[in-house]
Amino acid sequence: MVCRGLFGLVATLLALAPAPAARAEGGQNGSVIGAVFDQMGMPLKGIKVTVHSETEIGGLRTAYTNDEGRFAFRALSPGQFELRASALKLK
Repeated sequence: MVCRGLFGLVATLLALAPAPAARAEGGQNGSVIGAVFDQMGMPLKGIKVTVHSETEIGGLRTAYTNDEGRFAFRALSPGQFELRASALKLK
């Protein structure tokens, strides 16, 4: 089921990206690094992860998870960020 699988995916992503990790302060750039897993704990490859912030120049940034389910957004401007994960289909 895509809906149930995506719910587990989003819940896992949210658990891996707590607010302090998604916030850069003090005029320095920061990073958001995480991983996406299915309900069984297996890494998911090719999941589209986006990050958005009102303070980020250039708007929405996109990354895709690798073979280990990992993704990274580096050199983010200070601010609060919203992360979203999406997949057309889950196998």
